[in-house]
Amino acid sequence: MIVQTIEVVAKIKNSNREDVESQFKIIGEVNDGFIIELPEAEKFEEGKKTYQIPAEFSELELFIYCNESGGGMQKRGDATIICGLSGRPLNPFWKSSPNGVYAYFLVPVEIVTVICDRRNISTITIESHRIIRENDIAWLRTKQIWKGLFKNLGKKEFDERNYPLYGKDRISRKRRGYERSQKIARRFGNAARAAFKKSNCYHCSHLHYVQ
Repeated sequence: MIVQTIEVVAKIKNSNREDVESQFKIIGEVNDGFIIELPEAEKFEEGKKTYQIPAEFSELELFIYCNESGGGMQKRGDATIICGLSGRPLNPFWKSSPNGVYAYFLVPVEIVTVICDRRNISTITIESHRIIRENDIAWLRTKQIWKGLFKNLGKKEFDERNYPLYGKDRISRKRRGYERSQKIARRFGNAARAAFKKSNCYHCSHLHYVQ
């Protein structure tokens, strides 16, 4: 199975390949330049990995470099799906073949990961990841959007008769939770279903959610 990658990288425009390779590891080539790995910074923010932006390239354009990963095993499985803030699939920066195992995305500013962990009763975790830049340092700020069981994501209706021992306040909180899960399902339901299917896809060797 493919290991999950999520990093901050940068684009150097209109440079000579040999000059770039003498200083950085090149991840890929685009029409107007090269995508490079950024060195890890000494300063750490929010307990996350931070990246050093070279002073001589202060105008670098930053991107999130990430991939779809995971698959099913005999008794367990997990999967990570990449999508946009709308929940829609993204167009990969690179993939090994039309239906290949590998798909890497290059996204400016912010992306969403939808993770299904079958080892934990198919728990779905939806998180946003946003590039934060402070002078010559950059890092990813991660925020949890929703976490819960796949079977509870977007249940069609709430019936308080299913909770005869709950008081009014607890019923109200439960109802709000259902309403929130429905809203999340409308936005990220397709991505969550793709994550669930991939986590059950035995020795997964194809892509589940790409444009």
